[in-house]
Amino acid sequence: MEVERVQHLACGPLKELPAQFIRPVDERPENTKAVEGVRLPVISLSLPHDLLVKQIAEAASEWGIMLITDHGIRL
Repeated sequence: MEVERVQHLACGPLKELPAQFIRPVDERPENTKAVEGVRLPVISLSLPHDLLVKQIAEAASEWGIMLITDHGIRL
């Protein structure tokens, strides 16, 4: 399956990731151990809107990453 743009992946059902989007094993980052004592921000989507926006903005600017809970997506 050859895909010209990654946006086209959203247009239909995707059974597997096209090979062109998979990095060779020798180019993939290595897994690293978690840093002891470091905790990512955890943000619940059930918070009131103004507090939710504030927490997302803070986590994005200070950490660049966050764990979102209460999103309703089954894992």
